[in-house]
Amino acid sequence: MPRHVTAGVDSSPESLAAAHWAAREAALRDARLLLVHVEEWPLPLAVAAPTIDRDDHRRWAHRLLDAAAAEVRVRHPDAEVTTRLLSGRPPAALAVEAAGSELLVLGSRGLDTVAGALMGSVGTAVIGATEVPVVVVRAG
Repeated sequence: MPRHVTAGVDSSPESLAAAHWAAREAALRDARLLLVHVEEWPLPLAVAAPTIDRDDHRRWAHRLLDAAAAEVRVRHPDAEVTTRLLSGRPPAALAVEAAGSELLVLGSRGLDTVAGALMGSVGTAVIGATEVPVVVVRAG
């Protein structure tokens, strides 16, 4: 399997910053970049909307990945960028996906507890579930 760096992306500016950081790191490692998004279905109650069905959500997720990959390719034209849509709980799915990677890069909004302020709840859970190095990137 070719060497690769994995970056988790969602709709946050922090995840896009992580994708750009990961692209630079992949270039340094002469590796490809894999952008992943985890589709959690059913949607958590905090964001669930009765008018969104799974097909709509999946189309949105593919557009999100395509847009992130396009933006990374503009700023890093030599990067070999691929995407993958995963399903499941984000921490578990990211940890499983990271197992084949040299490095997992995540963005952090740091919106909850003191530990979360440093790395975010998903990042905290992924770090506890994976053996590969995890880098947490803040936007700006």
